[in-house]
Amino acid sequence: MSAGEPPDRGLGGPPGRSLPPQATMGLLAYLTTHALDEDYAFVSRRRSVTEQPPRERRRIGLVAAAIMVVFAVLVVTAAAQTSRNSVSDERERRELVSQVKAARSQLDTERSQLDSLQSETSRLEGQQLSSDQSAQGLLDSISLLGTRAGTVPVRGPGVRLVANDAPGADSARNKVLDSDLQRLVNGLWEAGAEAISVNGQRLTNLSAIRLAGSAITVNNRSLRRPYVVLAIGNQDTLPARFAETSSGTPTDHHTGVLDAAPGHRGDRAALCEPESGRQVMIAVIGLIVGVVLGLVLKPNVPLAMEPYLPIAVVAALDAVFGAFRAFLDGIFDDKVFVVSFISNVLIAAMIVFLGDKLGVGAQLSTGVVVVLGIRIFSNVAAIRRHLFHA
Repeated sequence: MSAGEPPDRGLGGPPGRSLPPQATMGLLAYLTTHALDEDYAFVSRRRSVTEQPPRERRRIGLVAAAIMVVFAVLVVTAAAQTSRNSVSDERERRELVSQVKAARSQLDTERSQLDSLQSETSRLEGQQLSSDQSAQGLLDSISLLGTRAGTVPVRGPGVRLVANDAPGADSARNKVLDSDLQRLVNGLWEAGAEAISVNGQRLTNLSAIRLAGSAITVNNRSLRRPYVVLAIGNQDTLPARFAETSSGTPTDHHTGVLDAAPGHRGDRAALCEPESGRQVMIAVIGLIVGVVLGLVLKPNVPLAMEPYLPIAVVAALDAVFGAFRAFLDGIFDDKVFVVSFISNVLIAAMIVFLGDKLGVGAQLSTGVVVVLGIRIFSNVAAIRRHLFHA
């Protein structure tokens, strides 16, 4: 700051007071440098004033061990719940697949019955009308109407067109879409086609060409590539008249390092102390007891709380890794760990719950996971430097 510039001021604060770090640092830099809960350092400074023995500052008591039990139970519960949900989803998927197969089988049977009835109707109709010479004109009219309505098969000269995706097509620009088939068919009608079919599906005034997922459907039946379009009409004039339509005109529609907070070097050899080893064993025993309890009790999470269980696990991981880092730094405190663990879990779940009520649950869940993830990786990096000196 130059001599002519006024001193920095906090927002609304008195002159001469500098801005807090969270106001001057970027969000990512602030999260990585403040990944460790500041309460550990605060309690450590307060105890240093009272001149408590350093060993007391790193003690892991029964309360912290109980929290480790809760953490392990939480993780095992989340894993078991996810496994049960996946099994349930797989069972539901299989049931749905069997229902779809049964419906398709029933549909095929009904279509076969319909074809048989139509054939029988046509036979009886022809038999009845052919016996009467005066009804021959009526029979010809029925045949003509059936041809125009698409209810009877027709044969005759015409053209055959094949539409397919470009080789190596990797985007919609190089693939045949439903709109392309629609333009093609409309152009053939405009050019004078008398009857049109696409992959054997006869087109009528009620036919629809739609895109269903990744497949094109005609008459509610999915088609496979390539798409073969048969059009009955004058072979000499149909291609030329089609080329003159808007559908036959070519278009260009289809051509396409996180720096973690530095650790305290002076505390690296602290893990070799017998007392520290016993404290670590307390935490490990708590984890083992929690895993066993979770596997034996198999707690079932209510359906309403299932969406918040993963967020609670991530928040608990942040508290556990922060506590382990504080232990290695020599500033661990039971009370801070317990409060940090409980508050992290409750606040993270509450934020997501409120987001669901406000309609932004997914966005807030992503934000919570990103913030906690940055803190977790920063603490893991500091732990790695303590343990492996790297």
